Amino acid sequence: MNSDPETQTPYTPRIGDMAAGDRPRERLALAGANALNNAELLAILLRTGIAGQNAVRLGEELLNKNGGLVGLLRMSYSDLCAVKGIGPAKAAQLKAAVELGRRLAAA
Repeated sequence: MNSDPETQTPYTPRIGDMAAGDRPRERLALAGANALNNAELLAILLRTGIAGQNAVRLGEELLNKNGGLVGLLRMSYSDLCAVKGIGPAKAAQLKAAVELGRRLAAA
């Protein structure tokens, strides 16, 4: 195991372990989608993270490493599948959500 803190992903609690008021789905239900940041909205689509990294943190990394929402729009299905923690089902969900947003913006 690498003990260098610079290369380790900080542990994030599972969303189920968070206080109810901090969980993205519950906050969306109580305060509306506009109360959530982009990573929290992505977390709702992703549903789960990976060991030591909840879905919100996975969403943050996805946005930070790929240029935000515009970068997410530009990512191909195979690019998404190459991200640790995003397999074919999550990649398809993300591509579908992004495409719906694109179509809505164009309407």
